[in-house]
Parts: sequence; structure tokens; C-alpha cells
Amino acid sequence: MKLIRNYGQKIKYHHNTFGLNSRLDEVQAAVLRIKLKYLDDWNKKRNKVATAYKNLLKNIKTQTVPDGYFSNYHIFIVELDNRDEIKKILDSKNIQTLIHYPIPIHLQKCYERMGHKKGDFPITETASERILSLPMFPNLSLTSIKEISNYIIERS
Repeated sequence: MKLIRNYGQKIKYHHNTFGLNSRLDEVQAAVLRIKLKYLDDWNKKRNKVATAYKNLLKNIKTQTVPDGYFSNYHIFIVELDNRDEIKKILDSKNIQTLIHYPIPIHLQKCYERMGHKKGDFPITETASERILSLPMFPNLSLTSIKEISNYIIERS
């Protein structure tokens, strides 16, 4: 049951079976209910953070949102040739980055029965080796955004 309630994974990003994100207890639900009234404001602030990143990282591929749509930017990703090097540099500066989805879905154990192999989805596989999630939260300061962006620009 623990495996199922945690996305079907024992190790982060390694999905052995199908699962859910079902770890919310009553106390967490009560806290989130109070926080819900701030959600629209936080989403607007996250969009401002994303816009600042995009403006500073003009020559870096960043995630896009189609015209007419709105993102909550729960993560903000960039695509980098030297992703692992830049991650190490940012980590050494105590700037936490993450590699979300390092294993493409079609290569997850829980999807083995579909018969896909490495090479079947080359764009997805390339992205999984190049994307890096940058710090993203509503009150991330412009100073921090500039600092993070400058480290990336200097090494890209």
C-alpha cells in the first residue's frame, strides 16, 4: 500500500508499479484548506518569477506555455547541454536544483508491458538528460533569480 500511495515508487523516479499521490492526511488537508485562499496570488507571483527567468535566460531554452494558457509553474525547467556541470555549480553555491523525471515514462518498469525500448522516443530521452529544474517559489527575489541566471549564462 505504501508503494501505491507514493506513485508506485520505492526510490524517487523509479516507478515499479502504478501508483497515486495519496499521502495527504487530515492535518495536512486542514493546513492546505487555509492556504487555498492564497493560491491565485502565489500563482501570479510564480508567473512573475518565470517571466524574470525567461527575460534573463533569453539564449537558454526554457519551458513555454502556449498563448491563451496559464501555468502555475510548480517547476521551472531549462534545457542545457551541460546540465550536470551547472547543477553541481549551483549546488556548490547552496542553490538547490532538481532533475525532475530523469527516467522517461516509457522506460519505467511499470510500463515494460508496453514493449517500448530506449530509442523509441528520442526527444523525450534527450530532454530527460538535459532538463534542470531551477528554484521556483512565489517570493523568490529578483536578486536570486539574477544570481541563478548569471551562473547558468556564464557556463552555457
